[in-house]
Amino acid sequence: MMVTVDQKQELIDALRFMPRDIDITLLGYGGEIVMGRITAEQYNFWQGRDDLSDYVWDWNYELPEGAPESLRFIAAGEWHDCDDIAHENSMELSASCWIRVQEVESGAEVWESRADIETLEAAGVDIECRSNIEREDFPGQYLFIGQSTEKGCFGSYRVRLREPFDPRKLRIHMDEIDGWRLVSGIEYDGEEPDNQGDYDTTGKGSDFALHYEPDGHLTEWHDGNTARPAHDGVYDVKVQDRIRRAWWINSAWREQDGQEISGVTQWRGLDRDHS
Repeated sequence: MMVTVDQKQELIDALRFMPRDIDITLLGYGGEIVMGRITAEQYNFWQGRDDLSDYVWDWNYELPEGAPESLRFIAAGEWHDCDDIAHENSMELSASCWIRVQEVESGAEVWESRADIETLEAAGVDIECRSNIEREDFPGQYLFIGQSTEKGCFGSYRVRLREPFDPRKLRIHMDEIDGWRLVSGIEYDGEEPDNQGDYDTTGKGSDFALHYEPDGHLTEWHDGNTARPAHDGVYDVKVQDRIRRAWWINSAWREQDGQEISGVTQWRGLDRDHS
């Protein structure tokens, strides 16, 4: 087998190369996202309320007078703890971000690239999606989705080079959570270094949402004054134009705890027996 001129040069460069440490640093935009389960009672109370953000941010938040403590799905100010489904905090993979490789001792730049998937793959970088989680993947469950966006440095990974850096040996691990593609780890030449954690970011915003995906196909909306469900069970209802969950039990709309609900103007359910 003939060896090309380029292959010969690569071998010479490798033989001349002195081992050294590099940092692979993540720069740009990203942030933290969590997805976790809550109860139907908590969903019904918080869905559509203007003070949801106050609750998840404010360490001193007090529930409205008379509201039971069971409505708290996190300790106030600790929204990132509602994460039994997904949790990631890192740089996003987009053209607004960069991956920079520098020698540790000299600070010399070795390689740099925009961090959108197309550019990275064109440079020979392998992108591995380790998980893809969408809120629609959990029908019949009540979810909280919390997200904060930040700008800056999202840490770096230290690697020991024994030959010249080659982006084709770089693999980016990615988690896609609710449509947000975030770096979950880096692998170089078969090794997975830890993120050293030297974060330096500035907050740019936050967004919090509750979600319920029915487990089945929904019917059209029915008039709450003229139509009644044929079966006891769980339904979507509109009360003062706000959609919430309600239980049709013994010919009445009720909370999960049995308390009766008034003012239901419309309702819809699954196209099958709920009972």
